[in-house]
Amino acid sequence: MGESASLLSTVVTVVIYMASMIGFMFIIDRFGRRTLLIAGSLQSITVASGFVFTIFVAQGFLAMLCRMKAWLFFSFARWIVVMTAWVYLFLPETKGLPIEQIGKVWREHWFWGRVVGLDELQANDKL
Repeated sequence: MGESASLLSTVVTVVIYMASMIGFMFIIDRFGRRTLLIAGSLQSITVASGFVFTIFVAQGFLAMLCRMKAWLFFSFARWIVVMTAWVYLFLPETKGLPIEQIGKVWREHWFWGRVVGLDELQANDKL
């Protein structure tokens, strides 16, 4: 496709930029610049913390790979097995349930029923 694909991607990008700019002009007029800047500063903390932890993982991975060699990957596999078992044992399925029934699912769970049930009984006693 060559040149036509390049031209088409440029046109699509410009159209998206223009639509975004027009949309955000209305949003800025409605909420104000200060509110949107504060909100953006809050979503950027998430991105910055993600970068910091990525650096920690990248630096730690090389040191662990040199020390543990191939066993490092078996260690990762072990944690995946632990996570899968935890999800299987401790997280009940809530697919297709309305929000009103979620509490019932947690109360009837073999483990969480003890924790959720106590709080609910105490809340009912206060009423």
